[in-house]
Amino acid sequence: MARKSKARPPQRPADLTGTVVPVVTPTVDPAIFAPLNDDWSDEDEPELESQEPAPDDDTDPSLLLELRPITDQDVDRLWDWVREDPDRGAAFFGFPARMSREVHVWVFQLLKATEQGLALSAALDMEGVPVGLAAVSPIRNGEGNVLLYLASAHRHRFKDLVPLLLARWDREHPDLSLCMVTTDPKRMRLYRPFGFDVTYVLRRAKPEG
Repeated sequence: MARKSKARPPQRPADLTGTVVPVVTPTVDPAIFAPLNDDWSDEDEPELESQEPAPDDDTDPSLLLELRPITDQDVDRLWDWVREDPDRGAAFFGFPARMSREVHVWVFQLLKATEQGLALSAALDMEGVPVGLAAVSPIRNGEGNVLLYLASAHRHRFKDLVPLLLARWDREHPDLSLCMVTTDPKRMRLYRPFGFDVTYVLRRAKPEG
């Protein structure tokens, strides 16, 4: 299903004023961007020739992915995953998590925003196995910034999981436009096959006084 969205310049965080940054925006179908950890080497990069997993017999591929509410167990599991990452989850949270409390507070704020309609959030299971967390936050004027965290043991499933996640959120939120600001060429290369293009936005800082 094609997403129904109006063309509009994407909003950017305030700290980008006065800078030129690459902005990844969808040109075909909206896609979900996953901030990848710095330790994801080129050898770990998934091949993207095929973006749809082959269904087993007559099984609906979308049933392989479950989006469910985030629980306390998911937060504890996320902290265990993050501790194994060299950047301590900085690519996902925006900061390196040094204590479990930081992870719990971050998720609590995300869930609060979800209740207020300012974000989307979900724990991800593939074939019944927890593999990561996904979020769209913040959502402003019908546009949202997407975050995807996959546990290191499941990052090889990236090319199978992303199309299923796109299809699910596209169906449930057809009026929501998704984008991500990134300066990482590796992330741009990973997500181009999912219908994203890179443009540049120049924002003028307001004069002081």
